[in-house]
Amino acid sequence: MTAVNAPEYSRFEAFGRCLPSLERTTEEVVSGTPVSARALLMLTGIRRRLACDVDAGECAEQLALSAARDCLSKSRYDAADLDVVISSAIFRSDERRRLSFEPSVASVIAREIGSTAATCFDVSNACAGMFTGILLLDRMIKAGTIRRGMVVSGEHASLITGSARQEIAGLRDLQLASLTVGDAGMAVIVDGSTDAADRIHAFEMTTSAAYASLCKAMPSDETAGLVMHTDSARQQASERMQIGVSLTEDVHARAGRTPADPGFAHSIYHQNSVQFVERVHAMAEGIFHPTSPEAPAIVQDFGNTGSTSQLLTFYEHFRRGTISPGDTIAFAPSGSGIVIGHLSTTITHTKV
Repeated sequence: MTAVNAPEYSRFEAFGRCLPSLERTTEEVVSGTPVSARALLMLTGIRRRLACDVDAGECAEQLALSAARDCLSKSRYDAADLDVVISSAIFRSDERRRLSFEPSVASVIAREIGSTAATCFDVSNACAGMFTGILLLDRMIKAGTIRRGMVVSGEHASLITGSARQEIAGLRDLQLASLTVGDAGMAVIVDGSTDAADRIHAFEMTTSAAYASLCKAMPSDETAGLVMHTDSARQQASERMQIGVSLTEDVHARAGRTPADPGFAHSIYHQNSVQFVERVHAMAEGIFHPTSPEAPAIVQDFGNTGSTSQLLTFYEHFRRGTISPGDTIAFAPSGSGIVIGHLSTTITHTKV
């Protein structure tokens, strides 16, 4: 393919998912800690979350590989048809409970699924990782340098929960967010769009690095595990959210419309907590929409699954029928960094 005949738009062609086998209630997670289940439930709305069974070999790589295979089982393409495979997980754990950096997770997955000729690389952009990979595929497809590719992520975020349970001192502890995470694997194939019924209409992302210190993951100084320190109050302050408002306005202005124009059936936000989704949605409604689109959520039963959270939300609600074929959806990816994005898409014939 050359830039001359490159498509003007890309689309989501197929989705795949893998969920781990363990379920942990909020009561189980906070057991033995100074944090009460009632308080955490009131703050987050999270009742339960899924977690890897490490004794059974479940890990980030396994979740990602299973999601990739599930995605290919629905796709019109074979693994050999993929030009690029991108892995975007935050926590890259293997079956031996090690964090893996080399070889790239993408290359391991590509080899296992039979995509031997694909260009493979990992990206790391916190909870916005999958959308970062999608942005790269979108730009490469529209530039004519590739025809199609896969973004895959297996999140083993519950690694930080164990450390937090040993170290947390109370509700004001910076590790409180570590008690809200869940595990999941997601994969998506992106290719060129020839029909407005299946199309990524607009997509931009931006980073405000001045706020990068508000959420950091690192080895623990107290235990043998990983920890994540998150200043949620400052990270979710109104002035930070205004970055997303400005970006959304800019994306729509380039398309010759405004965010208040009708057409969006759903707005899907990062699944930090039930309260976060409701707050961001109310803010968007007050600024953009007299009658706002629906804001599907799954965080109450899945926890915050990191880079997979928004695509998993779409997947679950599409399978349940609360998102219908032909709906136009606004994704608002966000992550530590701070990373903010806006993607508008119509999904009709995509395989889910």
